[in-house]
Amino acid sequence: MKKTFFNLTLAIIVSLTSCQKQELIISTEPGSVSTAITPDPDRKLDDIEKSNLILYPHLSLAGKKCILNISKDDAVKLGVLPQHYDDAMRDLETTNALISSVKEDENHLLLLSDPQENTVDDIVDLGDIAPRSQELFFVRPTSEKQNGRIETYNQAEKGLRFFAARGSRSINYSCRGKTALTPAFTVRHRALGSWKGVTFVGSSLFSKQVNLGLDASALYVDITFQTTDAKGGTCFWSCI
Repeated sequence: MKKTFFNLTLAIIVSLTSCQKQELIISTEPGSVSTAITPDPDRKLDDIEKSNLILYPHLSLAGKKCILNISKDDAVKLGVLPQHYDDAMRDLETTNALISSVKEDENHLLLLSDPQENTVDDIVDLGDIAPRSQELFFVRPTSEKQNGRIETYNQAEKGLRFFAARGSRSINYSCRGKTALTPAFTVRHRALGSWKGVTFVGSSLFSKQVNLGLDASALYVDITFQTTDAKGGTCFWSCI
C-alpha cells in the first residue's frame, strides 16, 4: 500500500528562496507514515537542502534504477548550484551501483519505490542471512533500552548490541541521510546467529521507515546501519 503522493511545485521552491521484492505486509496503523517533505518555514535552509528540494520532484524509478529527469542547465535556472547537481548525479550512481549488487543476493531484500510516493512502514519478514566476515563496531549497552540511534559520518557500517525484552517481535528503523539526494540504506539485525536485512532508498529530506521481524526475544541482538551518503546518516531504531 502506498500513501501520500507528493510533488513539490515550482512556486513552493521559489518561495523557499531560492526491485524485485518479496512479499510485504504494509502497516496501516495511525501515525506510521514516514515524514513528508514539509520544511519548517521558520528554519533557514542550507544550500544543499534547497538544491535537493528543487531536484527531488524530478526523480523517478525506471526499472531498478533511480534517475533524475532534469538537465543541469534547467536545474541551475531553478536555483540549483552546479556543484550540487554534480553531487546529486554522483549520489545516484552510487545508489544505483548498490542496487545492482543487492539484487543479485537472494538472501537480502531490496525494497524499491517510486521517489514520488511517500510510503508507510514496510514490515518485512526475511529469511536467514549469512553473517558478513568483516568486523563491526558493537557497543555493549549499559542498560536494557529498547530504542536508540545509530549515527554515521561516512559510508562505513556501524552497529550496536542491545538486549531485546521478552515478547519483542520486531525492530523498527527510521533512516535519513545527511546531504545526499537519494542515499541508499542497509539495516540488518541478528538474533540466534542469523542475519536479517533490507536495503532501500531514502533521502536527506525526510525519514524512511522499515520494520523487520525478530526471530526471538529475551536475548542480545546485534543491529547495523549503513548508508551510501558520503556524509553519513542517522538511524533511529525501536524494538517493539
